[in-house]
Amino acid sequence: MLKIHVVAAMVLFASVAVADEAAVRAREPARRTEQTELSRKLTDLRARLAEDPRVKEAKAAVERAEKAIAEKIGRDSAITEATKAELAARDAVAKAEQAAAEAHPRVQEHRRALASAQARAAELELQRRMEEIKAEHLRREAVQKPEHRDLRSRAQVPMQGKEALAADPKLAAARKALDDANAVMQAKMKEMPEYKAREQARKALDAALAASPLAKNAEAARRNLDEKVAADQQVAAQTAKVKAAAEAQDAHRKTIADLEKKVREAAVEVAAKDPRVTEAGKAVVAARDRVRKTVEERTAAERQAREAARSAWREKFGTVITENPEAKALMAEISGLEERLRQLRSQMGELRRPVSQAKP
Repeated sequence: MLKIHVVAAMVLFASVAVADEAAVRAREPARRTEQTELSRKLTDLRARLAEDPRVKEAKAAVERAEKAIAEKIGRDSAITEATKAELAARDAVAKAEQAAAEAHPRVQEHRRALASAQARAAELELQRRMEEIKAEHLRREAVQKPEHRDLRSRAQVPMQGKEALAADPKLAAARKALDDANAVMQAKMKEMPEYKAREQARKALDAALAASPLAKNAEAARRNLDEKVAADQQVAAQTAKVKAAAEAQDAHRKTIADLEKKVREAAVEVAAKDPRVTEAGKAVVAARDRVRKTVEERTAAERQAREAARSAWREKFGTVITENPEAKALMAEISGLEERLRQLRSQMGELRRPVSQAKP
């Protein structure tokens, strides 16, 4: 009986905890929104306070100090010498890696295979172009076959023939409007209204042509002609050759990419095990440390001046903030939000803590 009561109490406590956690979670979005809004306000306030003459002057002093360091690094002979030594050491590493790779049989084998594949790639490119030229030649020959004469004729939209214009009054009217507009434009080239009229007439002609049975019939004839040409035995066979050549070229590109990867990987592996590369790498580390120490020594006074300028800048900014009532209120609001967020996280932690099981 005692065990039943304990279990029931645990279930009740768990249900209450779940309900409390849901209530706590429900407050999270509002807290996040409030935090985002306060961050925006703080950013805006900082931007305004940064325009204070005292802060701007302090910031300018920091920038001058940083510029002095950059100029000292750029013109100091000892730093320049150390930097050149580091670059030479890095170049020596590259040369050592290249020498180690070139001398290794496995890398040489991969490079020979790559050179052969690259030569073959040029042949495949030439082959594909030749097949495309042949395909275009056969297609043109197929278009010019006598049995396609009627389709070729119907695939063209006659714009000048009197019979064509008489067959479509709207098209004839649009053609006349364009001609009239051209005549006016030639007479008054410098007057913009006539130019606009010409363009409007051209658009009207294009619209009339697009809606004309002649244009629709010509489009149907072109599709029919294309289908017949594509079905031509010689054209179809040559099209298949073009496709096969392109596919072979694509496959060969992958082969080249794989070989290039093998060359890189083998070269890296070989270089990593070569003692000359190891020694050259140690020289780079030493040269880099020398550059760092030289810069630190030669710019010690300038860096000290920069830190002093930064400290003064932070102090000026802090002073301006403390003098601003809006900043004080905002900082207090942020502190209150941080405290509420801390309490919220604490409540979530308490609710998620596992319940100890009581023993009968």
